[in-house]
Amino acid sequence: GKNKILISLRYFRELNLEKFTKFVTILKEKVPYDFEFVVFSEEEKEIAKTLNLPYFHMKDPISVLEKFSEAQFLIGTRYHSILFSIMNEIPFLPIPYDLKVRVLSKEVGFKDFIETHESLDVWIDKFNKVFEEREERRKIISERKREFMERERNSFSLLLKFLSDGHI
Repeated sequence: GKNKILISLRYFRELNLEKFTKFVTILKEKVPYDFEFVVFSEEEKEIAKTLNLPYFHMKDPISVLEKFSEAQFLIGTRYHSILFSIMNEIPFLPIPYDLKVRVLSKEVGFKDFIETHESLDVWIDKFNKVFEEREERRKIISERKREFMERERNSFSLLLKFLSDGHI
């Protein structure tokens, strides 16, 4: 199939949805990939519709991992979306609404973030940089994934329990 970029976005106070919609629109024109929105909770369907993106609802661990295994890149706010990216060795560009998203990204060695206060041009530049480096980044994730998963084993067993209970 066609290459795919996943988008994961949740509502948070500093989020300017209009600006993010422009961002996604520019990327869709620029990058010949399919864009798909990952819905973790009902209210995010509204974001997907605003962004004019097809969406996929995270229902169970298997479909989640299948969806992530089809993707080449992720732009995301949610901790779990970054976690799944690491598990599937998918390069990512985080929008950290939360400190734990920053920490997670830095744990595998990446310090590029989309900061909500920055201009659209800066977002585009950051995307270009990280997207161009996606192969190198995939290798880095691949190399660091094992030790990361060892260290994060407790979070992973919690995550899997969480998923198998059907809550995300």
